[in-house]
Amino acid sequence: MLSPTRAGLLILALATPSLAACDATGGSGPLTPTPLSLRADSISLRWWAGECLGYCQGTTEIGPTLQGTYTEAPWRPEATYPPTVESFTIAAVDWQNIQSVARTALGESWQASYGCPDCGDWGGWDLTIQTGAGETRTTTLDNRRSQNPPALESLLEAVQALTPGKPLKPVTE
Repeated sequence: MLSPTRAGLLILALATPSLAACDATGGSGPLTPTPLSLRADSISLRWWAGECLGYCQGTTEIGPTLQGTYTEAPWRPEATYPPTVESFTIAAVDWQNIQSVARTALGESWQASYGCPDCGDWGGWDLTIQTGAGETRTTTLDNRRSQNPPALESLLEAVQALTPGKPLKPVTE
């Protein structure tokens, strides 16, 4: 007969592999945590236009709180174009989808810029991710989609879709 202590240890030893095979949602399969360097703690996407009067730049910022902001502003302070700030909330599933796209983008090396942002007065995008490891990754993307790596373009599209109807949408080719 086993002592209560040994019986408890035996139960724990037998139950642990079963518990490890379930994920947090009750599914099967081992838990595989995302490395901190591939987890986006915050994402900022700024569009800008070089030859512009009025609202010439806008920034979308989002993070795991599911609260985001979209700010539009002119290049220089102008009374007729005061900065505007809109707050929005996204669903947890939308943040999870953006995280998935961000993981793919963070898994690649980034150049400082792609294409020729604003060369033809078509503007550009600055994409910044703060990772769970405390790393900040930034790149400048061309407003012509074909110039950007697919993983970064997918992330640009996912974040930009959070603020539909805002100016300077990427040019499709």
